[in-house]
Amino acid sequence: MHTAAPSGIVFNMANGVQGEYPPTHVPAMLEMAGVPYTGPSPLGHGLTLDKAITKTLIRDRGVPTSNFRVMRSGTESTGDLRFPFVVKPACIS
Repeated sequence: MHTAAPSGIVFNMANGVQGEYPPTHVPAMLEMAGVPYTGPSPLGHGLTLDKAITKTLIRDRGVPTSNFRVMRSGTESTGDLRFPFVVKPACIS
């Protein structure tokens, strides 16, 4: 039995489905179905869900980015960080 390949392209603007790392769901399903789509791959989405990993990767590639520090208990020194700065969660799930 021969099935036709999907035609067209999906402009992926979905936020995903329930569960862990929802933005990775739609591109993963589209890849499994062989449907071309716009936007990051599941791996690309997965990497950007962890801000510390993302900042380290882009800094290692020479892209200018502000200093950052991962704080686990909130009592650590801010080190080389100076006010004003932005505080946000390291991971989105």
